[in-house]
Amino acid sequence: MLAQWALGGLLALAAFLFVRRYGGGAALAELERANGILERRVHELTLLSERQAAELAELRAKTDFVVALQPIMVWCESHEQNAVRRNDALLAVLDLIAKRLGPEPAPA
Repeated sequence: MLAQWALGGLLALAAFLFVRRYGGGAALAELERANGILERRVHELTLLSERQAAELAELRAKTDFVVALQPIMVWCESHEQNAVRRNDALLAVLDLIAKRLGPEPAPA
């Protein structure tokens, strides 16, 4: 009895493997062909996306004004700080002159 079950199971397994390997027919071939086409298309789109990302990075680098204006902004800040120091020094000198001259005379 066990031998009959084993033989039946073995035949069922063999039939399953045969159908799986050779029984797909046109539908399986069509699916494999479609899968190949889709894999190629995915590869093409991946390459296109990588090229576009590189081009976008290059264009952003060319048109990024923050990077281009940074040295100018640093110079402007230092120029403004120097102007403030010069103004403070000038006011200090004018204050010394005013103290030496004394108070303004009252109008008559």
